[in-house]
Amino acid sequence: MSARRSHAGKRRRAAGLTLVEVLISIAILALIGTLIYGAFDGMSRTRKGIGEMSDRYHQGRQALSRISRELQSAFISRHMPVQQIYLVRKTIFAGEKSTPTDRLDFTSFAHRRLMADAHESDQCEISYFAVRDPDQRGKIDLVRREAKIIDLDPQHGGVVNVLAEDIDSFTLRYLDPISDDWVDTWDTTQATGQLDRLPRQVWVKLVLRGGPGGQLLKFETKVSIPILVPLGWADQNPNTSSLSQSGGMQAGNDRMSSANAAMQRSTGTPGNTPTTGNNQRGGTPGGGSPLGGGSPFGGGQIPGMRR
Repeated sequence: MSARRSHAGKRRRAAGLTLVEVLISIAILALIGTLIYGAFDGMSRTRKGIGEMSDRYHQGRQALSRISRELQSAFISRHMPVQQIYLVRKTIFAGEKSTPTDRLDFTSFAHRRLMADAHESDQCEISYFAVRDPDQRGKIDLVRREAKIIDLDPQHGGVVNVLAEDIDSFTLRYLDPISDDWVDTWDTTQATGQLDRLPRQVWVKLVLRGGPGGQLLKFETKVSIPILVPLGWADQNPNTSSLSQSGGMQAGNDRMSSANAAMQRSTGTPGNTPTTGNNQRGGTPGGGSPLGGGSPFGGGQIPGMRR
């Protein structure tokens, strides 16, 4: 009887776990879970960081690409009405040093029409400048202003959109085509500046915050401007335009009359052309056709030239 009881007790002890064993098992499971969570959390943070870096680089490259494309289409115009009361638009290219970054206002052929039959063209006003973020203290954003219609105030109006967030600096320099020097400002509206002429190149430098390890991301490029002088179109004076048109038509009529008279003198009047052997074969009076090997000198060969 005692042997059966001892055997049953041994079976019960073999089938169960002690408290120490349970605690050890729980600790091992917790450690494994912590390691798995740490691995996934590290992967997630790494992926998020790489995505943020990619977005920052993409934002910087896109900003410079757009600035370059629009600067290449910059222009100024001398197309002015005779009477200043009819002046409704003004073209400029003005770059200035300002706080917190540089500012540039110019007119360009860079507008894109997104709707059919829209009352707008490719001409527009564009500005680049920096503003402080109202939602986050100490954050500065680079913004772009565009007005679809050029007016008398090309530095205001239109729609403002963020071009690059959280910038450290935005610097512009201009290459003077006359002195071949880089200058910090440009103004086509002032006689003391660069009146009615554009820079040969614009040096654009954009620095963004939020790089790897808190470093700064630097982007820079040099943009060449094809149109360096003001554009000029037809005279807007109706009297001058009508006079020039009538004069041009009269000159054209005189030239046509002279040409017809010369042809009649060279070929003769129909009905009075002498019939020669060359004429019967399709030649011209006095010596054959140039197409047939003859010449108007009468000998079928230009003097001084051998066959």
